[in-house]
Amino acid sequence: HRTLPHEPLLHERDGAGQQSLFRVLHALSMRLNHIGYCQGMNFLAATLLVVMQEETRAFQCALALLLRFRLEEYYEPRFPQLSVTVWQLDRLVEAYLPKVHHAFEQYGVSAEYYALQWFLTIFAYDLPTPVAHRVWDHFLVKGFRMLHQIALAMLFTVQDELLEMDMDHSLRFLKEFAKQRQWTAEQLLSLSGTFPVTCRMLEALETCKRKTEAAGAGGRVRLFVAKDLDSGCITWVVSQDGYTEEGQARLLPRMFPPEEAAPAPVEVTPPPSYGGPGESLDPFLVKNLDTGETAVLADALQEVAVERQTSIESLGSPWNEFVLYS
Repeated sequence: HRTLPHEPLLHERDGAGQQSLFRVLHALSMRLNHIGYCQGMNFLAATLLVVMQEETRAFQCALALLLRFRLEEYYEPRFPQLSVTVWQLDRLVEAYLPKVHHAFEQYGVSAEYYALQWFLTIFAYDLPTPVAHRVWDHFLVKGFRMLHQIALAMLFTVQDELLEMDMDHSLRFLKEFAKQRQWTAEQLLSLSGTFPVTCRMLEALETCKRKTEAAGAGGRVRLFVAKDLDSGCITWVVSQDGYTEEGQARLLPRMFPPEEAAPAPVEVTPPPSYGGPGESLDPFLVKNLDTGETAVLADALQEVAVERQTSIESLGSPWNEFVLYS
């Protein structure tokens, strides 16, 4: 009865709508028997049932959402992927809302405290249904980065209030503010677009976190974001702290803009000095994690080919074949 009680379809206790929701959830738990039913799945199924108005289609869409978007990993035992997602949000808050992050650190608060329901239900638990539906539309198109952008937008709108509260008030506020605010979909979506978060950025955070944990390395993974005040270009880098254990400054990897995309796919014919036995174009292929497109780094390929040709001409010996193909 607590699942979207304001929706006419689900308002009546033990009514036709709630019985339909029960059957959809039962079918999902049987289909995904390694998970069964988990709290939060009811809001996913209920939202789809409200939109589809038909049990079979709601079940099929919920199953696709869980499998194709890997949301099932949110509900697996010990919630492994959910813990990664809330950790990513902590890093994003640290980078984009440093004052809020500082206040959270003082109180020992992480995203695990206030954002679990946001991600488990894709904001269906906290936001009004019309607003949640718009967020879902963008999530289905843009992926998980949209959820983080919405979370950052929500926190941004209340950051001034948070900074004035003591610990007790801020903890209660964080649990309740999302339901109490009267945002419109346009306000949230417009504000969320001001936070440049990409799938590539999230992937880099997750990869760095897992590598650090696997290696048992110390230090904290951080996201650094910088904006060129002249051009407005935003660059970012993920690093394990900025210093070594001895306190010496560590050189950070090359920073690159989140909107940086792979070059447009082009037809490239390898030069005559490239493409012998054992040669591969793989080192010159780049995949855009946001679009899935693969393109050839034509300039780099041409540069290597010219260097090899120059080496061959300068050597003029039987070792040419080794230089060309090694």
